[in-house]
Amino acid sequence: MRKPKIFENQNNSLLYRFLTSPGKDSDTVRHQALLAHRIISSSARVTFLICLVVTLCFYPHIPAETGVHFIGLKYMPEIHGFSENIHRILHEYQEIDVIAAKVWLFYPYVITGLVLLAGMLLPRLASRLNNKRFSENAKSILIDGLKLTLDIVGLVYTLYFCGVWTVQILRQQPMRVLFTFLFVTLTFLAFMDMILFTVMLYADERKKHMDQFDQ
Repeated sequence: MRKPKIFENQNNSLLYRFLTSPGKDSDTVRHQALLAHRIISSSARVTFLICLVVTLCFYPHIPAETGVHFIGLKYMPEIHGFSENIHRILHEYQEIDVIAAKVWLFYPYVITGLVLLAGMLLPRLASRLNNKRFSENAKSILIDGLKLTLDIVGLVYTLYFCGVWTVQILRQQPMRVLFTFLFVTLTFLAFMDMILFTVMLYADERKKHMDQFDQ
């Protein structure tokens, strides 16, 4: 059984390249995956706590009613053309569009907290699923890939919502469109790489099964 061309190059998926490194034994790869997981997840949690402490320190000095939200990109004036979109990403700002009780300053932390919680719970739930399409080793690699994907997404959410978003809200200053663009793009790429990684891993398992069947 021949793989489609998209699967012939390991560089198509960063996760696939990292977690199925040729020339390295499985223990070394698992150790690297565990180390990466600890570094990224710890970075997200530490950043979350530091930003939360900063917000709590400023909170008593913030007016009862304050700006708490930036205008969404879809509500900004419509533009057409590649150059106009690049100009918006690099040079324009999202203005504050909602004034509400200052307690709403903490809703970015709620969103980020839920994402970080999902990053801890989903791999555990996935590890309990009985999927016969993957061997135990492949299932272990798949769980490692899911952990790393959720870790990266969690860090992106933390930097965007607890870092950039909250800092600009505390300053009551508009936020660069560039940050929202990077947030959306990095989150999308992380999930797309996870999907591609899963498909490629499944293709490997199917090939091994067919090879065994041919023998």
